[in-house]
Amino acid sequence: EGIAPTFSSRAFKHGKGGQGFGLSPEERKAVELRAMRVARHLYEEAGWEVVDKSGSHPFDLLATKYSDERFIEVKGTTGGGSKIILTNGEVKHVLLHNRSSALVIVSNIVLARSGEELVASGGVITTHMDPWVIDESALEATDYRYTIHQ
Repeated sequence: EGIAPTFSSRAFKHGKGGQGFGLSPEERKAVELRAMRVARHLYEEAGWEVVDKSGSHPFDLLATKYSDERFIEVKGTTGGGSKIILTNGEVKHVLLHNRSSALVIVSNIVLARSGEELVASGGVITTHMDPWVIDESALEATDYRYTIHQ
C-alpha cells in the first residue's frame, strides 16, 4: 500500500496551500485517515508504540517509547500544507504539553475512486515538528463565539 513515509525536499519548511477546504466530509475523512497511517508508520519505524486517540482526545496519536511520550497532532491535505486548521482544544493541549507534543503534516495526498469506494494514497511529510512548540504569533483567528448577556 506504500505506507513508508516520504519526506519532501522542502520538509520542515512552509509550502503552498492550506488544509480543509473544498473537500466533501467523506473526502476529508479519507485524507485524515491516510495522514494518520503515514504518521503512525513514521513513529513505529522509529521504535515508538502508537495508539490512535483521535476519537477521544485533543490529539490524534499517542506514542510511547520507554518513559517518553508524544501527543501527535496529524494534519493531512491534498495540497501543500502551509496552513492548517487547529481547534481550540488542540491549541490548548499543545500549549500545556509543548515539550511532549508533535506535529506531522502529510501533504499531496491523492484521492481516487475504486467503484463506490474512496481511496486515499500517497502523501509526503512536509512538516515534522518534535517537539512542537506553537508559535502563538502564527495563530490566526478564523471564528469567534459571542455570548449574549441579558
